[in-house]
Amino acid sequence: MPKTLEEMFADLKAGILEAVGRKPAEHQADPPADEPEQVSPTLRELLNTPDAVEELGKRASEMAQEAIKAEKRKMRAVEFAAKIAGGTREKPFGLRVKPNEIVALLLSLPDKQAQAVEKMLEGALGAAIDFAEHGFDSEGFIQKPQLPTAIKPYARQWVEAGKPITEFFAQNPELGEAENYNLVEFMKVKE
Repeated sequence: MPKTLEEMFADLKAGILEAVGRKPAEHQADPPADEPEQVSPTLRELLNTPDAVEELGKRASEMAQEAIKAEKRKMRAVEFAAKIAGGTREKPFGLRVKPNEIVALLLSLPDKQAQAVEKMLEGALGAAIDFAEHGFDSEGFIQKPQLPTAIKPYARQWVEAGKPITEFFAQNPELGEAENYNLVEFMKVKE
């Protein structure tokens, strides 16, 4: 007995989902065998026309495009979550959020809102990295060590006398370069 149009679309959808790597939904039970399926003669004729084949092809193409678009969106969300939670090779820092939570959030939102959330998370991560690297005044914060505790009082006296901290390092070469230390507390506040 020829298949109905709905059965053909269900088979087509299952084939597309299989092609993109997703499992089709569980097949619903077939109607009882004692009730023969009635296909109207006009539907049978319609299935044999070129217009029906063209419409079937068009719908199949639309379904395939939707499935591909959904898979691409999933892959983008997974890659973004990995970058936000684990960082990149250049900047191996991430937000303290589980990647699967980010993916679930992004996929639960419409596309435009998901992109807005991605932009916000990228901005937050960028600001956190910038703060970690440069501190409040962009003069170095966490990555450079502070002056040794024994040297700080002398450096403070030097700066309070109106001399620049860089000259303190020039007069004390055993300390190394001024750029090797976090000297924020010895700098004048920028206005």
